[in-house]
Amino acid sequence: MAQELNLRWSKKISFKNRIASFKFIYGLIKTSNSPPNTNNILIKKYPDLEGNEIPFIEVNPQKSKIEFEIILFHGASPYGEEHPSMINLALALANCGIKVYIPRLTQLMKLEINKNSAELIAHFYSFIKLKNPSKNIVPAGISFGGGLLMKAMFHDNLKEIMPKSILTYGTYYSLETSINFLISGKIIHNGVEEFVKPNDWGLIVLFHNYLSGINVGFDTLQMQKVLNLRVNNKVSVSELERQSLPDLQNQILEDIFNSNQTEEIKRMTDLMI
Repeated sequence: MAQELNLRWSKKISFKNRIASFKFIYGLIKTSNSPPNTNNILIKKYPDLEGNEIPFIEVNPQKSKIEFEIILFHGASPYGEEHPSMINLALALANCGIKVYIPRLTQLMKLEINKNSAELIAHFYSFIKLKNPSKNIVPAGISFGGGLLMKAMFHDNLKEIMPKSILTYGTYYSLETSINFLISGKIIHNGVEEFVKPNDWGLIVLFHNYLSGINVGFDTLQMQKVLNLRVNNKVSVSELERQSLPDLQNQILEDIFNSNQTEEIKRMTDLMI
């Protein structure tokens, strides 16, 4: 009898999941093929770790709500919570009846990967959860935001309000294996070795954060300046500055910007590890 009940329950869950999946896929297609409906997007404020009011986006579903809500934590991007892909994803989720929050993570907007962002992620999750204690809040992190989200879940303040699950996408869980991928492009999937050219943004963020902390045998101050210009989207200025550098530094930066896998890049990232 118990086995029969379990089978009935699993079939019911499976059917519900299929319906939810269909609604989500349909929401993605509808969102990508039509102008976004911004009527259900609200700009609100929350206090950061120093008590300063900074923005977060709230996207409300127009139809019936699902029993959980999602927080989307953006990756390392100057667009922050206003990144078009984040907005489109939030709108697609809202089409499925899910309420979505996208907080600004100030340091990640500067492409700085540090403890501050992990603490701010924990802080915002706690902020939303305490406002909605009966709700199941699902935190989701994109790219570098996902790795910092996993770190944030170890925060002492979350012990009593831990989420049932978290979601990550395009996220590292080990600095060493992530750096090795950025250098080699090698992925082992189900025992099969494959090669994928890494996105150049990964090396740019990596060197922007860690070049100043290693001794590569020559002064890298001007290289750091060029990297800072690039992460602030001053591409043309950064190119002019790069071309004025000595040949070796110029070439290294060109390889970073194009995600070229060279021995010199590997030597420097080994020092970072």
